[in-house]
Amino acid sequence: MHFQYIPYLWPLALSGLFSAALSAYAWRHRTVPGARPFAAMMLLASIWTAANALEMAGTDLPTKLFWANVEYLGYGGVPVACLVLALQYTGRGHWLTCGRLAGLAIIPILTQAAVWTNPWHGLMRRNVYLDTSGPFPVIGKDYGPWASVHHVSSYVFVLVALALLAHAAWRAPRHHRPQVLALLIGLTLPYLSSLSYVLRLNPIRWLDLTPAMFNVMGIVVTWGVFRWRLFDIVPVARSTVVEGMADGLVVLDRQGRAVDLNPAAERLLGCSARQAMGRLAADLTQPWPALAALCGGTGSGSVEVVAGERPYDARLVPLKDRRGRPLGRLGVL
Repeated sequence: MHFQYIPYLWPLALSGLFSAALSAYAWRHRTVPGARPFAAMMLLASIWTAANALEMAGTDLPTKLFWANVEYLGYGGVPVACLVLALQYTGRGHWLTCGRLAGLAIIPILTQAAVWTNPWHGLMRRNVYLDTSGPFPVIGKDYGPWASVHHVSSYVFVLVALALLAHAAWRAPRHHRPQVLALLIGLTLPYLSSLSYVLRLNPIRWLDLTPAMFNVMGIVVTWGVFRWRLFDIVPVARSTVVEGMADGLVVLDRQGRAVDLNPAAERLLGCSARQAMGRLAADLTQPWPALAALCGGTGSGSVEVVAGERPYDARLVPLKDRRGRPLGRLGVL
């Protein structure tokens, strides 16, 4: 293999580091719905970016083709991980049975087989040559018939994922909306670039900017992670919390932090949902030591508290997903 230095390697290196760092961060929070597929997606994006850098730096056709083939790990895997992320993050993870996950992986696996055996059948690339018309050599080619199958399936996966996240952002409470929007915007940017390259609408026709766009995606999602605690606090379906109820309802995550309040709970606790989000429920309920102790534990139960001149029955009940796995607790006042 033969390589040369090109300035384009720097944004790719930065993008790859961002992706790898986000993958590691998400994996640390892998118990949160959506964190595992996000970690997988960013790891694949990092491999995609590194392989793209080595393809660009290669000076001969065999070197470029080898690393272009490695990139297909990201081409095929990232859209599937993106869809799984959206399904889990929006509360539809119960749809992901082992059989359906295997079904989603069929086309990416066949694409991997097709790209590595392409010289025998030309299903992915045809008329392959080394294009030296630009500032550095790139692979010139025509797409084969299986490439169309790969492209269409990948964009369908991504579009479904973006539609799920857009619907979740539209229905989310105002104080949760930035979390979902950070994911939605971050995932949209690389695939707008990818679509323009595949359709040959890219202003620099020989350059696929998608791997570098993972850098921009990393900045957007990093903002979501550290500003809105993207993988610490997961939005809970708003249907659980009925705004018009006289009873106060507080949603707690598995760490005992408040992630949502209805208006009645805001009045009882003396703070808005935005102010309460991410704070330990034990701190919010300090005026009532018995309730604070209940919130500080991990189980369910009930205590009586007095707010003003009114007695309240305060109960904590577990929240579980459709498979019976714990999501947190619901406090009813």
